[in-house]
Amino acid sequence: MNNDPFGEKLSSASLLFLSAGFTLFIALCFACLFSYFHIPFPWLLGPISGVGLCAVLGVKVYIPRKLSLSARFMMGVVVGSSITGDALEDLINWKVSIVVLLLTGLVTTLAGTFYYKKIAHFSWVEAIGSAFPGGLGTIPPFTVIVGGKVEHVLLPHLLRVVTLLTLIPILYTEYAVIEGVFEPEPNLEQNDGIGFLIAILISLIAVWIGIRVRIPMPEFTASLIACALMSSMGLSISVPSTILAAVFVVIGTYSGTRFSTISFRKMRQVIVYASGGLVIMTGLSAGGAYIIAYFTQIPLPVAFLAMVPGGVAEMSVLATVLGVNPAYVSVHQALRNVLINLIAPLLLQKYKNKC
Repeated sequence: MNNDPFGEKLSSASLLFLSAGFTLFIALCFACLFSYFHIPFPWLLGPISGVGLCAVLGVKVYIPRKLSLSARFMMGVVVGSSITGDALEDLINWKVSIVVLLLTGLVTTLAGTFYYKKIAHFSWVEAIGSAFPGGLGTIPPFTVIVGGKVEHVLLPHLLRVVTLLTLIPILYTEYAVIEGVFEPEPNLEQNDGIGFLIAILISLIAVWIGIRVRIPMPEFTASLIACALMSSMGLSISVPSTILAAVFVVIGTYSGTRFSTISFRKMRQVIVYASGGLVIMTGLSAGGAYIIAYFTQIPLPVAFLAMVPGGVAEMSVLATVLGVNPAYVSVHQALRNVLINLIAPLLLQKYKNKC
């Protein structure tokens, strides 16, 4: 049965362009639908749901890699612009939570590895790759390269990221209404666009440098660092809300397309184990967040977003838009991401022959 919406295999640039247009059309339709029904974060959750559903049903969905990289670049700009000099000065006050972050990350990874190896019966490489907290950008592809099965590696990460991206905006929005813990969503258009254009230019140069020195996720990390430095020095960076909405649509669309690499039959086989891993890893992260909230002045919802294993870029942007202390969240998520990218390849290579 041919599931291609255009009736033939996508093999040319024109058909890829049509497929990308079709995918973005589905994403926008679901975004508008979610917006109509007042579902939180419609420009993110709508595309994830719509495109993900199409992918699971076997419809060809596609988004150009350059478009997803551009969205990550803009995410770095958005998050970096929210980090001020005052936030950087608070680093010394976060030493307790950083220690808890590292210990919780170690416990979470060990527990996840044990679960996926002994309960889910994954190989050592698959168990280790699935248990590392983080997003979809680095660990899953590398784990597949060294011998892990795509469905065993991608699905646990994908389920974790998509579930957190879906539930956190809903839960946190409701929490904010009830408790009033969070600051209001930042006004992204309160200043002129000169600072924004300067930030884009300098961030592009920073990404160019980041690619050459091979920093992890340079399109996001380099732009975040560049904008954080500019913002801390007093440059006012205002990201237009239309651009932010477009970024969320691309992020949601990209997340939805990841389901296309997993057949429905394989998904049914792995989804139960992946759900168990989600509960274990998120639960342990919540425990670490509770410890931070108990011993420091950091509110539990803020600590949880900093600890949760959902990916540095995704969680940092959620923190920025929700007003959940984005500097605190992004610093903790980025620190863990750097350590994971240093340690994971060594462990995966060590267990490569035990697949």
